[in-house]
Amino acid sequence: MKIIELINRGGFGRVEKVLLKDGSSGALKTFDPQFSVNTHDELEKLKKRFEREVRILSSLDSKFVIPVLDYDLKTENPWFLMPLAECSLADTIENFRKDQNSAQSAITDILNSLEYLHKADYVHRDLKPQNVLLHQGKWKLSDFGLILPPSTQTTKLTSTYSNWGTAGYCAPEQALDFRSVDSTADIYAFGCILHDIYSGEPRIPYQQYSGPEPVGIIIEKCTEISSNRRFKTVQKLRGDLPPLWWTPGYATATLASYSAGE
Repeated sequence: MKIIELINRGGFGRVEKVLLKDGSSGALKTFDPQFSVNTHDELEKLKKRFEREVRILSSLDSKFVIPVLDYDLKTENPWFLMPLAECSLADTIENFRKDQNSAQSAITDILNSLEYLHKADYVHRDLKPQNVLLHQGKWKLSDFGLILPPSTQTTKLTSTYSNWGTAGYCAPEQALDFRSVDSTADIYAFGCILHDIYSGEPRIPYQQYSGPEPVGIIIEKCTEISSNRRFKTVQKLRGDLPPLWWTPGYATATLASYSAGE
C-alpha cells in the first residue's frame, strides 16, 4: 500500500487514502491516539478498543456498515483497510438543505442501518454526519470506535464517567454515564442529523431541538432530554415520519430483503 493523503484524524487514529497494488484506492485506519496517554495500561485499553472496532465491523453486514477489507492487529500500530467512500453526509448536508427531497434516500439508509445495528444489540454512540459514508450508492455507518456491544460481550473499556463522542450529537445522558447509554442515544443523534438537514440553526449541546413542520415534531421527539420520552425503537420512529417523504413499509421490506440475501 502507498499512502496518498490524510483523510481524517480522530481521537483514536488517523485515516489515510492509500493506493493498493491492483491500482484501486482504499482508506487505511491506523491506531494513533490524538491525545496524550499517561500510562501503558491506558494505551493498551485504547488498543483493545481499536481491536474491538475491527472485530465488530468484520462481523456486521456490509450493506449497512463500511466493511473491513484487511487488517493487522498484531503490529505495534494496528491498522485496518476499508473501501474508499464517495463522500460523507457532512460533505452533502449543505446540498440537502437546498433540496430537502434529495435527503430522503440518506434518511432511509441511516434508519435501515441503525435498525440493523440495534437489532444486533449494538449502540453506535458516535452517530454524526462525518460517520455516515456513501459507498456503492448506499449511505452506511462507519467509525465504530465507541460502539457498545451487547452486555454479554462487553468488557470495561470505558469508565463510568468517561465523556466521549461529539457534543453536538451526544445525548445528555452520554455526558453523565457514557458506558450505560442505550439505543435511544443513537435516536437522539439521528434527531440532530435531521436538525442539520431541515433547520441548520446552531445548537447548544445536550438540549432538545425542533425544526419546521412537519419534521419538527420528529426532531423534538428524537431529542427529548429524558431518554424515556424518545422513540424507543427505529421502527416506532419510522412510523411517525411525515408520509410525504416516506413510503410506509419500504425500509422494513428493504431490511427483510437484505437479511434474506437478496
